Amino acid sequence: MKFPRLRLEPEKKEALAKLTGLVIAVFAVFTLISIVSYLIHWRADMTADALRNAAGSLGYRFGRFLVCDCFGLGSLAILVILTALSIRLVFHKWNYSLLKTTAMTLGDAFVAALVLAYIGRLAGAQTLFGGGLGGHCGSLIVGWGISAMGVLVTGLVLAVLVVGVALLSSPRFVHWLGTIGTKEEGAGYIEPGAVDLGVQTDPVESRLEAQSADGGISRRAVVSARLLKKVDATKAPGF
Repeated sequence: MKFPRLRLEPEKKEALAKLTGLVIAVFAVFTLISIVSYLIHWRADMTADALRNAAGSLGYRFGRFLVCDCFGLGSLAILVILTALSIRLVFHKWNYSLLKTTAMTLGDAFVAALVLAYIGRLAGAQTLFGGGLGGHCGSLIVGWGISAMGVLVTGLVLAVLVVGVALLSSPRFVHWLGTIGTKEEGAGYIEPGAVDLGVQTDPVESRLEAQSADGGISRRAVVSARLLKKVDATKAPGF
């Protein structure tokens, strides 16, 4: 049995996409309030009968799940994913791949949880926020690493992970690391597309463009000048 496909007009699809983006934006605000309020009132909410979380009981449970059970302070990175989805659906302004953004953000949150859990273990803050700075997830992995490899080697492994994440996410860091020990060390990083390729602009065409912008001549005159320029360029020498 085949079910009929739901076909929507382009206007309805656009409206549905914007509505979905607004729903995600509201959920992002809820997530932000839940996490921040949990970080402020986590100790009181665990012991008192009345919750102080600004997002209510649902916000407290959600904030505790993200901060205490998952990635600790690294859970704030989830807001990047929700913001990217909302901006893409509502404004069509997010110029990066959503799949890459999601993968990189989750990877950053995971590495941040490990590093924060390692720092919290060294500082004796393993019970802060209920699960440590990196949450139960980071604490379990770091605890296993320390018991298996020791404190120093575990720290070195985490440093390598941080460098790997930086290599994947920051072209500036790639340029800096790649030029260490070379003649280009210390040279500034140039953004792709920011290099002047030396394309010369015809002064006549530039003057016509300026006059067109000021309303002095019509746009049709500018187009005609460009066409005449192309015709002259295609003529063979001597004609």
